[in-house]
Amino acid sequence: MFSWRSIVLVFLVLLGVGFTASAQAQESEECNPRSRLDIGMRAQVSDATPDPLNLHRRSDYDSRVLREIPVNRWLTISDGPECDGDEVWWETTYRGQTGWVAEINGYDNRNLILVSD
Repeated sequence: MFSWRSIVLVFLVLLGVGFTASAQAQESEECNPRSRLDIGMRAQVSDATPDPLNLHRRSDYDSRVLREIPVNRWLTISDGPECDGDEVWWETTYRGQTGWVAEINGYDNRNLILVSD
């Protein structure tokens, strides 16, 4: 038979899993309510400007640029978001290099576009 402590422990574990999932979904909204991305989604580099999107080592414009990602390239979001002011950063991999890209930058430009599968 189960003891009341075992039942409470299982309940707390399940409760924690629910909080983790909902917290992750809310994190993106709290970070920047205009963000439309989430982990596992596909996005495309915007062609609003002809400039490529920089893949940074960290979620910071001052961090080293690992690669330039040309416009219209498709990416899959693997982690994030991380926020720095109005900037929303997502981790992705491009041509074998994993790094961070800004979905929305400090100039209010959307660098990544949500792609419907």
